[in-house]
Amino acid sequence: MVGKLLKHELWALFRILFCVAIAVVGFAVLSRILFAVRLTASSAGENSMLFEIAQIVSLLFYMFAIVSFVFVAFGLGVHRFYRTMFTGEGYMTFSIPATPMQIVWAKLIAAILGILFAYVVSFASLCIFAIGWQADVMEGIASFFQNVFTTLGDDIRAAPLLFAENAILSAVTLPSLLLLSYALLSVGQLFTSHRKLMCFVLALAFIFGLSFLETLLVDPVVYTLLRAVPAAVAEHLAVWLDILGALLTDVICIFVVRYILRNKVNLVA
Repeated sequence: MVGKLLKHELWALFRILFCVAIAVVGFAVLSRILFAVRLTASSAGENSMLFEIAQIVSLLFYMFAIVSFVFVAFGLGVHRFYRTMFTGEGYMTFSIPATPMQIVWAKLIAAILGILFAYVVSFASLCIFAIGWQADVMEGIASFFQNVFTTLGDDIRAAPLLFAENAILSAVTLPSLLLLSYALLSVGQLFTSHRKLMCFVLALAFIFGLSFLETLLVDPVVYTLLRAVPAAVAEHLAVWLDILGALLTDVICIFVVRYILRNKVNLVA
């Protein structure tokens, strides 16, 4: 059943993300063409003021699009959860012969795939924008990526276990952010009025409360614990504490969402 739900979620999510991806790639192509036209016009001694203005505007739109694409994918994933679970659409959603958690898992997987898709398209658009530059520019770009991959390779060879641990941390952090958003939205539905406002207030309260708790309690305990062990162990222990924190967040959020969806849902149109 999760597979069928996932297929539906992917279609609903990616039909919007594909439009955003086309815009991102389109701005990359347009900006690259305008740069090429301006360079041609400048070499021919022509007035390039118009090209320069168009180039700047196109580049600004492209930079805004590429920076916001991942946030758009994340926001759409959260919005899909809220709209199909806690508005009038929820009547149709909960009529599906599937458990609430099957629906949540399908939405979570679709949202993660959408965010990864945004990263891939953003990188591909940067590659398109880099095509055909002058030799010195291309050499600079090639040198940059060579240094990045060389540094990454050196880090992997020097500390393969630490690299694997950080990869695990990255893998568990993304679901944590989505599940935390799902949990805050679910708790917000327990209020009888101004639910969207209460979700926003809960998010702010959580952020400030978590920062306060970390500063006064978690950070001193972790700092004391890391100082009590050898430096070689502390480096790995710090990463595993972050991993355990993310996993604990996942578990708590799953139980909160599951309990509210099974016992406390009060749909509104």
